[in-house]
Amino acid sequence: VGGTATDFYKRHSRWTEGLLSAAKAVGWGASALVSTADEVVSGTGKFEQLEVTSHEIAASTAQLVAASRVKADKDSQNFVKVMGNSKSVANATASVVAASKQCMKLTEESKLVAVDYSQLSAVQVFSDKTRRL
Repeated sequence: VGGTATDFYKRHSRWTEGLLSAAKAVGWGASALVSTADEVVSGTGKFEQLEVTSHEIAASTAQLVAASRVKADKDSQNFVKVMGNSKSVANATASVVAASKQCMKLTEESKLVAVDYSQLSAVQVFSDKTRRL
């Protein structure tokens, strides 16, 4: 039953493929999240895309933990680390979703505010625009 780690992974090749697939999905999600955040900040992306990407990372992380749990020794320090990191990812993605929803709300509210600058003096216009920044 002993053997090397390579022997273990060869004996459990389907499980190994699932584990690697889940790990790749987490990595892809992190890369996609950065790209999506860049697009949102530059004005070419949508907050909804940011939320979807965050949910994908959380789901991929949960899948990775589930795959790890199948073969892991429950008392393993590495498995304990994986569980802790999984919770951190869940908290971080939830924070991204919450911030995205808040920004989306603020963006929508700012679109509703229409100011007629035609009746204001130059000082009042400048003051109003400066306050909005």
